[in-house]
Amino acid sequence: MFKIIVLVSGSGTNMLQLIKNDIKIDCIIADRECKAKNIADEYNIDFILLKRDKEISKNLLKIFEEREPNLIVLAGFLSILDGEILEKYKNKIINIHPSLLPKYGGKGMYGLKVHQAVFENGDKESGCTVHYVTSDVDAGEIIGQDKVDISMAKSPEEIQKIVLEKEWKLLPRVVKELIENNECDINEKRAEQLLRKYGFDFKNIDKNEIIELINKEINDFQEGSSEYIRLLCGYLYCLGDSSDVPLIEKAKYDINFDVGCMIDGEWIDSLENNGVEDEKKHIRTREEIIKAFVSYCNTYFNL
Repeated sequence: MFKIIVLVSGSGTNMLQLIKNDIKIDCIIADRECKAKNIADEYNIDFILLKRDKEISKNLLKIFEEREPNLIVLAGFLSILDGEILEKYKNKIINIHPSLLPKYGGKGMYGLKVHQAVFENGDKESGCTVHYVTSDVDAGEIIGQDKVDISMAKSPEEIQKIVLEKEWKLLPRVVKELIENNECDINEKRAEQLLRKYGFDFKNIDKNEIIELINKEINDFQEGSSEYIRLLCGYLYCLGDSSDVPLIEKAKYDINFDVGCMIDGEWIDSLENNGVEDEKKHIRTREEIIKAFVSYCNTYFNL
């Protein structure tokens, strides 16, 4: 299960957009009394209130170690994180900032203060940024950024409203992308574990041995009942010269062929960039192939 913890200090409107976009939140943590608690109560999400003091990063670390989140989202969280927590959860903590970073970022630049600076400078364009959290405030790697026209805005408050509506779209989109990427990584690690556990050593299998294995199961393959043969065909295809195995072309219409290519560890162009099309002309993604491999091992080895 993919766990997300959200840190807040205010009304929690960005957090609410995550919920409305069907993103499951494991826990909400606030550093002060705030309206976000009402959202937590309404959606029956665990809520933790911490003291806003020098120990907040250490206290958060204890909670993270207990709950083991995959992602921590700072959604209007005003306390500055520091120390061990940033190292232990590197590239797992993200923040949404109401400007086009690196412009208008850093200590003291938050909330309405950002929009006041933008307004005073006469900018015609602003936006919001989602970035990884590091020890340098608002200076972590940018993950996503959206721009918005503010040329007609008459006040910092009006800019704030325009940018906030853009934040509500950007944050859920970025979080969903991170969830998908993380789940792919989790499945890929699972695939590697299964390979080792069940003694797959394809790197040391001779091509002729693979062809022999395929020939032994050829009847099963023709009847469409042998996933293993399709898997071997995929692996053989990655080895290069496979013209002497007529089943290769037929195997391309099964996802286990793609899985066999994955086992070789080489993402050939036809799979990486264009995919191998099945009879319905559906192009399978890398994530689908990895999930299929995990499913294959679960079935083949009765896990």
